[in-house]
Amino acid sequence: MNDARIRALRPEDWPAVEAIYREGIATGNATFEAEPPSWASAASATANVSRA
Repeated sequence: MNDARIRALRPEDWPAVEAIYREGIATGNATFEAEPPSWASAASATANVSRA
């Protein structure tokens, strides 16, 4: 898998990301949150954050 690329999270990505977030919540080990954030909240929390 040498063609992987990193790009900014897009609104159309959110359903998959939210599903992963919900799985983490269900384990009880990933977060103290009870519900995943909204797209707007998640997008604004990570805006201008470089992960490189």
